[in-house]
This record gives sequence, C-alpha cells and structure tokens, in this order.
Amino acid sequence: MSKNRLMPWPTKKLGEAEDTGVIKLGRGNVISKEDIEEMPGNYPIYSSSQQNEGEFGHYGKFMFDEELITWSVDGGGQFFYRPKHKYSVTNVCGWLRVLKPDLLNCKFLYYMLYFAHKKLNFDYTFKAHPSVIRRMYKISFPPLEIQKQIVERLDAIKKAQELNDKQIALADELFQSLLHQELDPKGKNWEEKKLGEVCEFYNGKAHEKIIVEKGKYIVVNSKFISSDGEIVKYSNYNLVPLTTGDIAIVMSDIPNGKALAKCFFVNQNDKFTLNQRIGLVRSNSFEKVFLYHQLNRNKYFLRFDNKQSQTNLRKNDILNCPLFIPKISEQKQIVEKLSAVQEYKKKLLAQKQLLQELFASALNKSFKGQL
Repeated sequence: MSKNRLMPWPTKKLGEAEDTGVIKLGRGNVISKEDIEEMPGNYPIYSSSQQNEGEFGHYGKFMFDEELITWSVDGGGQFFYRPKHKYSVTNVCGWLRVLKPDLLNCKFLYYMLYFAHKKLNFDYTFKAHPSVIRRMYKISFPPLEIQKQIVERLDAIKKAQELNDKQIALADELFQSLLHQELDPKGKNWEEKKLGEVCEFYNGKAHEKIIVEKGKYIVVNSKFISSDGEIVKYSNYNLVPLTTGDIAIVMSDIPNGKALAKCFFVNQNDKFTLNQRIGLVRSNSFEKVFLYHQLNRNKYFLRFDNKQSQTNLRKNDILNCPLFIPKISEQKQIVEKLSAVQEYKKKLLAQKQLLQELFASALNKSFKGQL
C-alpha cells in the first residue's frame, strides 16, 4: 500500500479496496411514482438531493436493512451515512458496503469520504458514478481503535450541532407563537386605522443601470430583503435615501412566494437606497420596531396572492392595510418581549457558527493525522 502525503496511515484507492474485498460499491434501483403509489408504506427512499438528508419519499418495500454509505450520483456526489434501518435508494444514488469491519469502520469511512469530497467538484455533466469514484478517492487504514476515536470525536460535535439546530427551531416556534399572541387585537382596546392614515408611503426607484460591484450604498431590493441581507447589490447613488426606523416592504413576488410583504427594518442612516417595487413606510405614530412586526408578512397583504400569477401590490393596497395601535408604552413592552427571543436566537446562531468551525477543524485535523 502507498503512503498518503498528508497522513501517516496506509492508503488505497476505493477501487483497490473493492478489488481486495474490503468494500463493495453499487447503484440503487429505479423507483417511480407509480411504484410508490402501488406499494405505499413508511420505509424511506433516498435519492440524489442534498436536501433533507437525501430523502425522496416513503415506500412499502425496502432494499436494505444495514449500515451503509450512500452518495448522490447526479446531484454533486455528496456522501450520507445510513445507520442500520429499512430503506431503499434510487438509481441516481450509489451505495457503499464495508465488507471487512475489522479493517474499516463504516462511519470512519463516511467521515473520510465527506472530508475528501469537499475538495472535488461533481455536477450534472461530471457525475459521481461508482466507476468514477473508484479512481477519484483514496481511503486510509489507521488502526481500528484510532478510527473509533475519530468517529467518537466527530459524532460528539455532530450531536451538539443537532441539539443547537433543535434549539434554534424551538426559538423560531416560540417567536411565532409570541408574535401571534402579542399582536392579536382580540379582547384588547386597540385603535384601528388604515396605514395611509398614520404612515407616509413612498415607492422605490430603479437602480439597475447604476449597480456597481462595490459601492457606497446597499440597494434594498427583493433579494436583499428575502435573503435577510445575504444577497447584496451596491450603488454609488442614493436615489431614495432610507433613515433609521424606516421600513422597506416587498411589493412583488411569484405565486406562493416567500418574499411578498417581507419587511426590512432600517437601522442606520446614509447606508441604504430603495429599489423599485419596494415600498417605504415611515411613521411617528408607532414604536418603530412594533410597526415592523405588524407589517412583516401581514396576512392582509398575503391575501393578494392568487397562487397563479405574479403578485404586484399597488400603492392603494398598501395604504388600505388595517393597523392596530396600542398605547406606545404597550408597544414598547411587546417589542421587549419579542426582542428577548430574537436575542436568544442570535446567541444560538453564533453558537451554530462556532460548532461548524469546530467540526471543520476537527475533521481537517483527523484526516491529516494531527489528532
């Protein structure tokens, strides 16, 4: 066996490992929608998607009841660890079985392939067929005890990540429940007025011809708002200046889209400029953040989505939105409650980032022989 430059352990290509009876590679079967309809059941089917752990659906039959590694042949070659349970994989998936567990721990192999995959690029033209990955990947054979130690270390971080993800999901549920409870006007002596009676409204302007790679102002457009500020375009011209406390609202979206009426709260002066098809709401009748929460994805606006064609909110649609106005002191109390949950979620998201960095570091050190 040859020596890998980055690792102190003996290595073989996947193809060599298969030829010497250490592992076995294979492809899944064609499972059509008709097959699933004819044989409904609860056994999971895994396919080429990288989303939802590759789960495609459920079926009344199963192909495997064992520990395997599967990977996406057509969807980028991502590897998945499958613990022992009853399941099937489709023809756009590959599967890998460890035949000699006294030499190779299956989950160790999964982590090793997961690490190596990050350095390769598969796509829908260069597919990860078994015949391709046989020659593309090298696997290492440290002592079994070391393999188990590496798995235990990485598993511990993974479990912490799973717990963190659950806490984030629970924080989201708590926020939505609290939001509904606090903004529900039933049984509360809140004044009701139309938006146009208590707010100023302005339309944005087209910036498409003055977009630059890196400019002074962030262009607040639909993608910026819907991505929570992750997708950014810039301009050196501020055609519609936004000031602290302003609220930008998306006025156009595709059928069943998630951006319609989503809002962005402006927290800094001289930084943002408003694009066309984005509205600006400004008011002195509300605690600013309270108004943001009341407008964001407001059900009144969502009813304009007919689920069939593009939704375009008009100015009058915005101005006629009903708003409820508690006393300012009550608005501030509501904002404090909601902000406390949001701050808790921010801490969880920061923890998520740290755990991702910790896992990446441990993975890198494990397969460079540094742990």
